[in-house]
Amino acid sequence: MFSNLIAASLLAVAMLSGSTEATPVRHVTRWYPKFTKWHGIGSLENFDDFYGRHNFNGHRNRQVIVKKEKKLVCRRVDIKVIQQRLVVIQELAKRVISEQICEVETQTIVFQQWHSGLGHFKRDLHRRSGKQVGYDEHIASLYHRIINQDGHLTDDDLGFKGHEVGSKVVIPEGNNWKIDSSPPIVDQAQDIADAAANGAENDEIFDTTGVDGDVVDDAGADAGDADDAGAADITGAAIPPAATGTGAAVPPIGTDAGDAPAATGNVGIAAASGVQSSVAAAATAAPAAGGEVQAGANVGGAAGLQAK
Repeated sequence: MFSNLIAASLLAVAMLSGSTEATPVRHVTRWYPKFTKWHGIGSLENFDDFYGRHNFNGHRNRQVIVKKEKKLVCRRVDIKVIQQRLVVIQELAKRVISEQICEVETQTIVFQQWHSGLGHFKRDLHRRSGKQVGYDEHIASLYHRIINQDGHLTDDDLGFKGHEVGSKVVIPEGNNWKIDSSPPIVDQAQDIADAAANGAENDEIFDTTGVDGDVVDDAGADAGDADDAGAADITGAAIPPAATGTGAAVPPIGTDAGDAPAATGNVGIAAASGVQSSVAAAATAAPAAGGEVQAGANVGGAAGLQAK
């Protein structure tokens, strides 16, 4: 009788879940490199202390919303004005990296930390990160302390660490996001922006219905543009891109899995198998680069590894 009761309970749970098939578990191993004193480079001293271990670009930071007495509302400004300000921030970042770091290795690591950290905002804009679209008002208010009155970059400590970013977030209201209709059009906006950024031919890769654009023959492009063909894993082998239009692009080794665009279908089998072979090579090379490997589990199909 007791066994019958257990069987009935299990059947009820299966019926509620909608399926009697067990969900496959994908075991994931993540590699976390250590940057402090990497290769004996002095400028990397205490690098890992800023965001904290296993938090390379702040992707683990919590978002704490600050409620304002007076609502902050977004306003429409000419697009050229927006682009001007973002370019100023872009060039200021280049100035900080090139003027205040002399080692090219550290320049490279710090740039990737900054660039990938900013990249997390894309998932906020798509409403897929679990975080709202806003900014840390305390950190943003420190902009005037970066350059002194004579126009030189300052060298003083601004009094915070990276893991604190997101603890005082304000959320501008008044945007046109609609939960039922915005996701597909935002995805299309992302697609055409990615195509423009990658120099791709829009009419062959993405659905460009209603979108004006030009088809350009890039046969004479610089050899350096070949880097866009596929991200390199830590062994130097290129990871083949996912089948276009069939699903989410597979994130390159060294990035957060959460940064990959949300899937719209099934990822191509050839692309998936190519990534697994590159991943296997990465597992062999990772310990030699100086880091630590951690095992975990996630819902999915085949085994994999992700370096971080």
